[in-house]
This record gives sequence, C-alpha cells and structure tokens, in this order.
Amino acid sequence: MTETDTPDVTDSPDVTDTPDATGSPDMTDSPRVLVAGETLVDLVAPDEPMVTADAFDARVGGAPANVAAGLAALDEPAWLWTRVGEDGFGERCRRTLDAHGVPDRFVEVDAERETTVAFAARETAGDDDLAFTFYRGADRHLGESAGPSETGVPDDEGATDPVDALDGVDVVVVGGIALASEPARSAVLDLARAAADADCTLVFDPNARPAAWPDDDFQTVTEQVLALADVVKATPADLAAAGFDVASITPGADDTEPRPASAPALAEAVCERGPHTTFLTLGSDGAAAASTHRSPFGRGGATHHGYDVDAVDPTGAGDAFLAAVVAELATGATDPYAILDVATATGALATTNPGALPSLPDRDAVDALVADDSIGGDGGGA
Repeated sequence: MTETDTPDVTDSPDVTDTPDATGSPDMTDSPRVLVAGETLVDLVAPDEPMVTADAFDARVGGAPANVAAGLAALDEPAWLWTRVGEDGFGERCRRTLDAHGVPDRFVEVDAERETTVAFAARETAGDDDLAFTFYRGADRHLGESAGPSETGVPDDEGATDPVDALDGVDVVVVGGIALASEPARSAVLDLARAAADADCTLVFDPNARPAAWPDDDFQTVTEQVLALADVVKATPADLAAAGFDVASITPGADDTEPRPASAPALAEAVCERGPHTTFLTLGSDGAAAASTHRSPFGRGGATHHGYDVDAVDPTGAGDAFLAAVVAELATGATDPYAILDVATATGALATTNPGALPSLPDRDAVDALVADDSIGGDGGGA
C-alpha cells in the first residue's frame, strides 16, 4: 500500500471511552481463569464494503482478548496469554487491555514482528456480518522464546510461562485462530494438554475464520482440541467448517442455521467428539446447550430464546456470551439453563453499542436484564 492510497484510520473508543477503567485489578486473589489467544487491531469499515471503503476505525480486538475483558467486566478477572508487537498498535493493545482490567503478566511483546492487524468490512452494504482479511504478525508466534524480557513483568515478579500458573487456575479458555499456524498452534496445544493434566476445565471456542488459516487444517486441528476439551462454545457455522453435517443432524436446516428446537441435537453431536458440555449460539434465535453424564450438570439439554434488545452491532456478542459462560463455570454454576440465561443476556447487551470491547456489559447490567422477564428469556431445559 503506497502513501497515496493509505486509507484514513480513525481512533475507536476502545481506550478513552471505557467505563470507569482504572487499570489492572487487584491480584490479591489470583485469577481463576486463563484465556489464551490473539490480541490484534481490527481496522473496521463500519458502513461500506471493502471495495469502496476509504476510512477505517481502529479497534483493539481478538476473540480471546474480548473474552478476558468480558470476564473482568463480570467481576471475574482473567489472565490473558497473548502476544503483540513492540510497536504503536502493540502499545495500544496493552493500554486497552489494562484499561479493561486485564493483567499483563502473560502478555508477550515481540520485538521482531508487528502486531497482527485485521481489516473488516461488510461484503455488501447492509450485511450483518463482517468479512475479515488478516495480516498476521506477532500473534502467530505466541510462546516462542517467551523469556521474562518479552513479557509484561520482570522475572522476579513471578513465572511468565502460563503453564506454571495452572496450579491456581480452574478454567482455561483457548481460541481457534491461535491454532491456525505454527508455532502458536503447538504452544496452545501444549497448554491445552497441560490444562487437562492439571484437571482444569478446558473451554474451546473454534471461531472458524477461514481467512486466518493458511492451509486446510481447521477440521483436523479442531478434532484434536475437541478430544481434550471439557466445554465447547460454537456457532453452527463453526461446526459446519469443522465437518459436522449440520443439515442432517437438524432436519429442515440449511448448512449453518439449524432450527432452534433441534439445536440441542447438534450440541449433543459435538459432545460425542469429547467435550462433556456444548453451548451453541444461534444469533437472534438465542442459544442451546447439551451435556453428557460426565458433565457436572448431568446429562440433558436446554434452549433459550434470547433477549429482545435494540441491537446496533453484533460484533463481539459471541465473545461476551462465552465470557459469561466461563464466569458462571468459574463460580461453580451447575444449571445449564441458568448459564444460558446469563450468557444470552450478556451477549444481547453486547450488541447495543458499536464495537466489541466498548460494549461489554458489567454484572449489574446483566443482572438487571435477566430480572426483567418482559424482555425475553423464554425457553427451558430438556
């Protein structure tokens, strides 16, 4: 891209407009959750398709970063193992994470590679979903030569290898994009295996983004992680990309949109690959869950029809949903429908403002929506 055709990049409110952000939380009580994966800068064309866009909003994002920030907003601060470049965007990411209450103990800074960037725009005007083009840098090298000088804390302030922190962690969350290429793939798989060995609850978000995968390994790698995972959060599109026959499992559906009433059958099919519990998000149709006898919930299923809110931007709603699921798991919740209730409310609230991080709701807002029976939330266990 030449100097003359560089698009206008405007600041997003991800740092300056965070709600009452005062930096990383008090770590007197060490976080019970560790999230692993990418932090990046999204350059978003809010209203135009990529072919005509000439201005982009810079927003710090990445699904794992959003989940970690969402957990902090729900009063369940989490470690985030991630990697950014030693550049302006990397500093922006670190400041934004700090402002959202995410500690920097496992934030690696790569002096040799730029912070990963993703351009995002609608394929055509009016589309709900964004199409992404990734320019991957530091995040692909997560865990590579991650000595104390390359992390957020000096050596004498504690271990910088996240595996060393698992003794104090109950839940580990891994995201799909970090698995797209080496060496990050091996680092995250090693963490997943270590989490299983340490009896942590391993949560997996496949987050299928074909543009982020340089080869056709998504299905194979997803199968590896499903075999290790305890809990999965996915969309039907994620599962179709992973090789699940969504249409035959949920009769009457197309490739990616099952009928809500039959969604638990699709979630149950995921559990047959290894996880004891699967949460399936269905956009405006709500969410579903299925669990096996190995789950703390026991064998069963549940659906939730979601909450009726004035949606502005769906970006990050799934990450907010996952943050709520993890927060409930970390506090010992045992009712899958109750988890769906909180998670769908959290995801719904995340759509009411533009951008992912600025829209993350706090616990009070979620509790208020859940308490308002007139807004939605019908559904039930099965």
